[in-house]
Amino acid sequence: MTSALDEFIKEARSVSIETVFARIGGDLRAMVKVSQELAGPCPIEGVGEDRFQLNLSKGVFHCRGCG
Repeated sequence: MTSALDEFIKEARSVSIETVFARIGGDLRAMVKVSQELAGPCPIEGVGEDRFQLNLSKGVFHCRGCG
């Protein structure tokens, strides 16, 4: 039997980071390129100028406000 967390991880690995970002309310047009990453407001909090960082090549994101 698989847990809800296992199902979430399986689903998250099957889609692109752009899809995950869009599902949490993110808008790539609001992001600006900073080095190898994109930075912009956090789609979860809805605040913070460049708190949310998205790395498309690595497929990861991080918000300095949310953690």
